[in-house]
Amino acid sequence: MKLSRQRTPTTVLVLCAFFLQSSFVLAEGNSQFPILLAAKDSLDGPPPCGSDGVCNMAACKADPDCPTELQDNTPSTPQPSRPGDIKDCTAQQQDEAGLAVDWLADNWSEFENRLENIRGWSVNIGNCLRNRFQKNGKIVCEQSNNGRCDGANAWAASLNRKCHLCPSWLNTVANISGMENRQACYAALLTHEWAHTCERGHKVAEIIDNETFGYWKENHSPAVTIGLSSCRMD
Repeated sequence: MKLSRQRTPTTVLVLCAFFLQSSFVLAEGNSQFPILLAAKDSLDGPPPCGSDGVCNMAACKADPDCPTELQDNTPSTPQPSRPGDIKDCTAQQQDEAGLAVDWLADNWSEFENRLENIRGWSVNIGNCLRNRFQKNGKIVCEQSNNGRCDGANAWAASLNRKCHLCPSWLNTVANISGMENRQACYAALLTHEWAHTCERGHKVAEIIDNETFGYWKENHSPAVTIGLSSCRMD
C-alpha cells in the first residue's frame, strides 16, 4: 500500500522560490532552456527595442519581436524635403516654410497654370521659379532688421537663389494663429522674392504673390482664415 504524500503550503512556496531562482540563474547563464525573464541586449540594440525573442509591446511599440500588426504604425511628423537649404531659422520656421515649399513643388503643374493665367493677363513663369521650389531655392532667416531688412519683409538678389526673410516679418507671422495660415504667408512671400531672383520685376512679383496666397487658401480651406494683409503684404 502506497502512502500519499501531501504537500503543505510551506512546501509549495519553497518549491516555487527554488524554481524561480533556478530560472533566473539559467537565463543569466545563457542556458539553452527557453526560459526568458526579461529583454536583453542584442546586435539590434538594447532593451526594450532590441531583438531578443521577447515581445515588449508595453515598453516599445516598435519591438521587432512583436507581430507586425501589433507594432505602432503611426506616421512620423512630416519634414521638409530640403532642410539643408533653410538656414538660421527656428525649427518651427524651417518646418512650416519648408513644407509650404514642398506642397507647391508637388503641385507645380496646377500652380504654374494658375500663375500663368491670372485674370487673362498672360505671363510665362518659365523654369527658373519652378527650380526654386523644386530644386535650388534657398531660405535664410535674418537675425537683424538692419541693412536691407530695414523696413522690409524680405529681400532677394537677382540670380542669387536666396530669399532673406527679415526678423520683423517673421515675428508678425509667428503671432498668427494656425499653421496653415502662417504657411499661406510663407508661400506668398517666397514666391515674391524668388520671382526677383528670376529677374522678375516688382509688378510681376506682387501679382503672383497675391495669386499664390489665393491658391494656397483655396486648397487649404477652411483652415486658412486670414487675408494677405495679415501677412503684412497688402
